[in-house]
Amino acid sequence: MNSVQRINRALKIVQGFILEADIGVLHLARHPRSSIRAMARARDVHPEILRRKLMAIGRRREEICAQLSLCFRDIGRVWILDPTYTKDREERLLVIAVLEEFSGKAVPVWWSYQSWEEMRQNPPLSRNLMVEGEVRKLKKTLGHSFVILADREFGSKRFRTRLKKMGMGYVLRLRRNDAPGFGDERETLYRGRGFEDSWRLVSRKQGGDPVKLYRKRMRIEALFRDLKSLFGMRSLLRRVSNEEVKEGLVVLMMLAWLFVFLRTLLSLLKGLISQDSLHFRSYTRGEISIITLGLTLLERWITRLRSPCATGLSGDVLQDYKREVFRCVR
Repeated sequence: MNSVQRINRALKIVQGFILEADIGVLHLARHPRSSIRAMARARDVHPEILRRKLMAIGRRREEICAQLSLCFRDIGRVWILDPTYTKDREERLLVIAVLEEFSGKAVPVWWSYQSWEEMRQNPPLSRNLMVEGEVRKLKKTLGHSFVILADREFGSKRFRTRLKKMGMGYVLRLRRNDAPGFGDERETLYRGRGFEDSWRLVSRKQGGDPVKLYRKRMRIEALFRDLKSLFGMRSLLRRVSNEEVKEGLVVLMMLAWLFVFLRTLLSLLKGLISQDSLHFRSYTRGEISIITLGLTLLERWITRLRSPCATGLSGDVLQDYKREVFRCVR
């Protein structure tokens, strides 16, 4: 499966779930809502109806993640594991992302919204056990092991031992007091120019330079920045108390991010955005993110741009995209 086929398949999956949820997604990015009531007002529905729709899409999280992960199974040798906290240190969003070839971006294909209240209600649970459970589910879905890139939060000997038992490869950064490499692990110490602290990396079955691989972990930070700034995830989740509604909001925001990203990436891959376009030149120089580029173009499509040449799209393509995109972002 080539890149265009893979991205097109993933986009259809995302569009399908958005349409079934019957909740528009574009307003989440350009005009983040501060509460469920504000979202319901924008959609002209009763807040309770919106809550029920959010809970329904939240229950399908594993189904959505499984379908997305299968789209990227053939390129998913290296996966990035990283959390972002939404409410101090009490709640977090755990994301497992795959590196997409063309854009070099980290694409989230598996995620889990985790609250420590669940651990309090079920004492045998721990943070590492919750992470291990998600990794195990992903491995079962893919049908093969893979290499995990993760930060110091996951460098404990206990967690590394569990990954070994699953046959996983990994490149993990260790804290100063973490146990040294053991067995078939390889420990690497790296200090770059301007670094305050050295990188103490431990790797296993990574098949490459652990330092180069670990650098790729940083790419997931752009996803977290988009979710918190453009989509207003942190401020919205803080005003919601129902855990099922929170789960649904996270799923909806991830679908919104994926929709904008995959739609724009598909346009780039097919050459539908002219390289003479100002937006494309800015993207290639790295001045704006692919999400910003996608949102700009989507707004132009939806508002019926009078001069399609400004985005490098032909009139027929523009009209087709308007009809298809408007169904998902209305």
